[in-house]
Amino acid sequence: MKTLLKKTRKISIWLLAASCFVAGVAALNFSCAPGNLFDPTRVQNDNVTEDNLIANPDNTTRGILTGLRRTLTIGYGALGTLTELASDNYTNATSFVSQLLDTPSLIAGTDLTLSGGAAYFNLLRVNAVAEFAFTSIIPNDRQATNLQRAEIRFLQGLALILLAENWSRFPIEDKGQPRTAREVIEIAVQRLQEAQTFAATTPSVTAANNLGDGVGDIRANILLALARAQRLLGNKEEARRNAEQALQRRADYVYYVRPDITNGPVPDIYNHTLIRTDNNFQPLPRLEFLDPKCASIQGATPLPLLKTEECHLILAEIALSRNELLEARAQMRSAVALARSRPTELFSDANERRIASPAGPSLAALTSAANFPGPGNLPSRILVLSSPSVRLTSNADSVYAASLVRRRGAGSPQFALPVISGTSLTTADIDALPADRTAMVRTLYLLRQEIFFLEARRMSDLGIRFPVPERQTQTNPNMPLGSPGTLVTVPEWIPAGNAALNTYTVTTSGPFTIVTIQTDMNDVISRNITRISPFAGF
Repeated sequence: MKTLLKKTRKISIWLLAASCFVAGVAALNFSCAPGNLFDPTRVQNDNVTEDNLIANPDNTTRGILTGLRRTLTIGYGALGTLTELASDNYTNATSFVSQLLDTPSLIAGTDLTLSGGAAYFNLLRVNAVAEFAFTSIIPNDRQATNLQRAEIRFLQGLALILLAENWSRFPIEDKGQPRTAREVIEIAVQRLQEAQTFAATTPSVTAANNLGDGVGDIRANILLALARAQRLLGNKEEARRNAEQALQRRADYVYYVRPDITNGPVPDIYNHTLIRTDNNFQPLPRLEFLDPKCASIQGATPLPLLKTEECHLILAEIALSRNELLEARAQMRSAVALARSRPTELFSDANERRIASPAGPSLAALTSAANFPGPGNLPSRILVLSSPSVRLTSNADSVYAASLVRRRGAGSPQFALPVISGTSLTTADIDALPADRTAMVRTLYLLRQEIFFLEARRMSDLGIRFPVPERQTQTNPNMPLGSPGTLVTVPEWIPAGNAALNTYTVTTSGPFTIVTIQTDMNDVISRNITRISPFAGF
């Protein structure tokens, strides 16, 4: 892996490096303090200086754009590592990542300073480089196109959304005043609207995703990002309008971040969930059937960042906020149907080595052949209960609960692993929901948890927000330690205790292994929805 990351980058990557030094070091104080061993001012390379970029601007926008995509990939991959652990999706069995991430109330800025800082600072870097491009590069680049302008503003808006979803207060300028997450989302909306203006002058494209050329359907990208941002702002009509327009453009569209396994980087989350042989990140057993989602051992599987399932989930949440239960059911049904129609990849976990963690016993013991006496990997002896209060009352419930864990380890066959979206629910499950808003909210957030698994979304839904990294408090006089945004935000509905979000127990009942999740957080969300959903009306 280290060899891959040390390979010579293409010239476009060096162009990004130059712009990152100008807009990142000079504008966002990303460099080490004076006197440290690393001093970027001593680098002598005339091809990657600000003067060279400005003096030879033609076609430079293309290189900047390539670098922005790469930087977003780094930031998004690192964000997944942090947020999946801080939520009830994964627990940290053993790794060099801070063990405190499993217990959100203990998270401090120091836990996000070394490798953990890659999320925060790279997402800020996308914003800074985008501004640098518009002020210093694009005005002089005679070959810059409106499609490039649109994509740069889109990537900038997307990076700001990711930051605002996971940090409560932070600056976006060099030693600037901290802004609230809402203020940052409003700026993101402005950037996305600018992107729409540029995109309106480009040819309309019909594409299923952005895997072919990196950008895909720029109009669809922007609509999906705007729907997400307007939801966060609580703007029902704007969120609805953008979600519906995105579905009208293409009902199954996906926007990915795309790892480059030749030049790097492989997203950080891939290393922990797939590539490292000690399997140090373990999913909650309730989500075991989705792990690891990135099925390519080379780390080449693209990771979804925007997709149209979210449109249905946004529309369902709006309907529930208005107590329109029939519409909410229809939208959740559409989300399930779309998720279950997505492609899968055959995956073998024959070398699974998952061990015991602070949350519970080793998953390797659960997924061994002893619990799978039937043909293939169909589980017949593992039942997963979503909370201690749940009791299995019918054979159908048993079949449903038994489908949540796959056979892994020596001799296990391949199984179909979701690589875009997966869910344990069927359209029949949605049809069978009682006409009760609380029950439907619980199901909605279960769908959000499953469909957005490994996409850095769950922690935000739980209401947890990270503190800014220690480097920010040490270098920005406007953010002294103890001020808003420098301490973790953990709502009172998050259970207290070591790895309490991820805790489960394992017992036996006759031939069955019973896995009981100690806290059903989707039930907790449904009972606190007035303080969790961005939409008023609950």
